[in-house]
Amino acid sequence: MSERIVLPENIAESVTKALNNLKNEVGSVDEFLRVELGYKTKEDLFNALSDIQIDGVGLMVNSIKKGNSFVLGDQTGIGKGRQCAAMIRWAINHGITPVFLTVDQNLFTDMYRDGIDIGYKFNPLILASDPQKANITGKDGSTIVSILKGKKMDAAKEAFIAGKSGF
Repeated sequence: MSERIVLPENIAESVTKALNNLKNEVGSVDEFLRVELGYKTKEDLFNALSDIQIDGVGLMVNSIKKGNSFVLGDQTGIGKGRQCAAMIRWAINHGITPVFLTVDQNLFTDMYRDGIDIGYKFNPLILASDPQKANITGKDGSTIVSILKGKKMDAAKEAFIAGKSGF
């Protein structure tokens, strides 16, 4: 990321402490995340995520591996979508079914594109109140992924609940 990121004074100490703890626990955060996300080289990781995103995803992965949760509350422009896409990649690679919830159904397309941008194409099962808004579209407006209907949706929901979805 070319621009400088400034932390609010009231959280700077906590963030520094968390990153230092992460480094003490895993060693190289870059290598830890390269392995966890399944990138062949660090260069592949660096092409997918910025340095601040690597730190954020590293903290999230380490937290989940310890049985804890996380809250991603970065400011606008840091790349929360890309970090979430990295967590979806991590979850799928580790046999965990990720669930992405959004109030804005158009964000399904953004999340899908963030996945592509980090080198990971996933196959989402989309559930939404307005199927037209939730379709994943290409830059040209064409539909890439749409909501399943009828028996196909019923079968997909059952497979998802049983943990056999492949999503």
